[in-house]
Amino acid sequence: MTEESSEFEQTSIARCGSISRDTAQLAPQAPVISGTLRGSTGAPLSGAQVGIVRKAPAAVKATGLTPTAGLAASTVTGPTGVFQVPAKLTGDHLLCVQAMDYVHLDPCLWGTPQALTLKAEQGKGLGTITLERGVELTVIVEDPGGVLGNAQTVSNNPSLIVGYQGPSGIFTPMRLQAVSSNGRGNTLQYAMAIPPNVEVKVVLITHTVRVIDEQNVAMRAGGGSPAAVRAMAGQTRRTLRYRVSRL
Repeated sequence: MTEESSEFEQTSIARCGSISRDTAQLAPQAPVISGTLRGSTGAPLSGAQVGIVRKAPAAVKATGLTPTAGLAASTVTGPTGVFQVPAKLTGDHLLCVQAMDYVHLDPCLWGTPQALTLKAEQGKGLGTITLERGVELTVIVEDPGGVLGNAQTVSNNPSLIVGYQGPSGIFTPMRLQAVSSNGRGNTLQYAMAIPPNVEVKVVLITHTVRVIDEQNVAMRAGGGSPAAVRAMAGQTRRTLRYRVSRL
């Protein structure tokens, strides 16, 4: 209930003696973790996925980045970058953000995420959070023969998994950004934001199709040969291209 509606209700009650004072009491609002998400230029980031992730116990050995123990709560930012996450959580957590522009960096993957020590039923206002800008890494997979399926089903085809390994060595799938149809086949475009001057390895995993890289070299079956990528400072986009066909 908004403040305006509250004032209207209280005014109405004051004018009507038949309504008891108890009726005018507002229901307590549930505690939330709130804030505003902005990009490197100061513009609000709408549609970004905000996650509250449980921080793993200190006994868990870190492998390059802060280890986590699973998603506790999540939400999506509104048009003005504002987010609100239910705060019925306890313990140590991290704030992770996945922007939909494939440009701004998730602090849980690249950098230092904001740490939250939460108590049950206690809200927390985080103010304005600004994400750092990275380089858009794009992986384009051309499928001229449609071996991965049609435009409606190709995104769910398990025959090909595209991902990367960061400094920690952990494999992380990349998000499918777009699928375009070119007659019989399709072109799949995967993307993510990476920081400059940090090496990542792009990996294509398949056991059912043949993958050819930019040098027209066929990758070995299974995990293929990881392609090392290091974006330079000042770059806005780095692109790798592959083509698939039947074995």
